Amino acid sequence: MFTRPLACLATILLLALTPFAALAQTAWGLTNISNQTLNFQTFEPARGSWRDQTIYPNQPASYTMAGNAGKFRISTQDRGYVEYQVKAGGRYTLGWDNAKGVWDLKLAASAAPVANAAPQSAAAAAAKTPPGGWEIRNGSNETLKFETFDPARGTWKPQQMFPNEAKTFTFSTGSNAGKFRIATQGRGFVEYAVRAGWRYNIVWDNNKGTWDLRTLQRGA
Repeated sequence: MFTRPLACLATILLLALTPFAALAQTAWGLTNISNQTLNFQTFEPARGSWRDQTIYPNQPASYTMAGNAGKFRISTQDRGYVEYQVKAGGRYTLGWDNAKGVWDLKLAASAAPVANAAPQSAAAAAAKTPPGGWEIRNGSNETLKFETFDPARGTWKPQQMFPNEAKTFTFSTGSNAGKFRIATQGRGFVEYAVRAGWRYNIVWDNNKGTWDLRTLQRGA
């Protein structure tokens, strides 16, 4: 005698849940281009509430949501929030905006969904780098000055990079390695060997209290 009411209830529940089941999980990417750990919030319409998030200095991260759009917001002390819509497949950067005086979100690209993006192999990266070349990225939101040393030249050469800029440097013919050094006021230099075909990132190291060099990708 309960068969018909149970069947009706199952149908009602199925219809009620169908809109949510139809919302496929999609992804969007965010990179913290600052040298600070940042706290922010994301809003997913299907969930209906803001969720606290944390991202570390120079960290790339991927976030999922049901549907094709959600919201992002971050606060700056005494300046309130900035709030934006984020879209599935979008790639964004989070950093300090000197003109606005706030932490701000910028669209980096809007390509294929982040979840489908394959990491670049060392061989693929090497194919884009000229012979004897090596790549370095300024992973901070500051303009940085440093020096490079090419053994064939025999002297240190001053260099400068703007925030989040990437450059390729080339050793003289026959050289596969050189040196890099960067100074921090009151702390002297940190110095490292750099190799052809490798990729590096300049970041602020909170533990050392200095600008530092990190290996992003080894050569093939």
